[in-house]
Amino acid sequence: MPRRDIEFKTTDHVTLRGWFFTPTQIGQHAKLPCLVMSHGWSAVKEMDLDNFAIHFTEHLSITCLIYDNRGFGSSDCQAGAPHHEIVPSLQQSDYSDAITYAQTIPEADPSAIGI
Repeated sequence: MPRRDIEFKTTDHVTLRGWFFTPTQIGQHAKLPCLVMSHGWSAVKEMDLDNFAIHFTEHLSITCLIYDNRGFGSSDCQAGAPHHEIVPSLQQSDYSDAITYAQTIPEADPSAIGI
């Protein structure tokens, strides 16, 4: 289960960071479905999302993108905004941006993105 660091910009220019997981055996030009995951509220990707991504990519023919919400873990927050501030509407918008980013990853099938 190879894992690599990823980062992407939201529509309001905040950098979110996470990991992209692929199955161990993936063809050079294969495009697989992608499951996008982020914790709700204040948890970070290391709080079992990585274990779910590992399990899914070991047992299913899918990829997984997991990331930290803005202001948490390795992700940035808006300039002037405090870290660890939970704004559900921004987390929802960031999920949409994560899906858009996943559609650009070469191993991910842009027509098969799930949450």
